[in-house]
Amino acid sequence: MREFDPDILDHVAALAGLDPDPAGRAAAAERLARVDAWLAELDGVEAAGEDAADTGETGRMPPPPGPPLRDDVPRPGLDAGEATAGAPELRDGFFAAPRLRDPAAPADGSGGGS
Repeated sequence: MREFDPDILDHVAALAGLDPDPAGRAAAAERLARVDAWLAELDGVEAAGEDAADTGETGRMPPPPGPPLRDDVPRPGLDAGEATAGAPELRDGFFAAPRLRDPAAPADGSGGGS
């Protein structure tokens, strides 16, 4: 199995909001290696059906049927006032939402109760 660069592991952990200890890093590296091996195995699987695996000369899937998609280009959007005009409640210029859990409760979801 392929080993993962520690910098990649650190980046993925940071994106997930994790700060794993060395044992957690080793476990994550092992899981990523297994996923990578599984994806490599899938690369070799023949898809069934007419044109199922035909990606043409570009190596990309053909576009979906129907009208063509618009170009993905930036365009003007709403200003903050327009975007939040329909909000039932705002706090500091952001949508206000009810808490889903008590911030003092354990993050493991156990609730901490007896």
